[in-house]
Amino acid sequence: MADGSAGPINDEQRKYLGIAFMNSTRAVDQLNSVGDLLPPFEHFSERVDVVALPCENVKLIKDRAQAHGTRVEKRFVGEPSSIMADKQQLSAAFFLMMSNILKAAHSPGRLIVEAFDRKTSQLTVRFSHDNASIDPEQLSRMLGAASCRTEDDSELDLCLVRDVVRLHGCHFSLENKLG
Repeated sequence: MADGSAGPINDEQRKYLGIAFMNSTRAVDQLNSVGDLLPPFEHFSERVDVVALPCENVKLIKDRAQAHGTRVEKRFVGEPSSIMADKQQLSAAFFLMMSNILKAAHSPGRLIVEAFDRKTSQLTVRFSHDNASIDPEQLSRMLGAASCRTEDDSELDLCLVRDVVRLHGCHFSLENKLG
């Protein structure tokens, strides 16, 4: 369309077509870079230890955290807890969560990775940082049910994390509590 093959277009239309093309290219690149997090909805046939998985991902993020001046703390309480899941998807989601927390950190601090059993037989996996926060408007969009339409790579990453977690029948939440 930008070359006029569908008829003449003005400069304003050409500008918006360029933006749409750039955003769609970035979205495809982002999805490809995280290893196709959202394949066709298939039955999960693998038992995944959801307590061990964040621990494995801590090893992958440690160098980035150290370069940021952030110390990684693991707090795992309870027995191994497995669910039927896609291990690759969950692993990528945990890694993206930690990576984006580092991006959102305003200064060095502690990245805390927790996995614990609640008394209600629910497992909680929590990622937090002393000095990270998300713009409230972004937070609202990421927690919504709809897909994210954004130019912000971090927001897109966290929407993917949200969708993977929900795809596995789990609950996802984000909170801003600086410190």
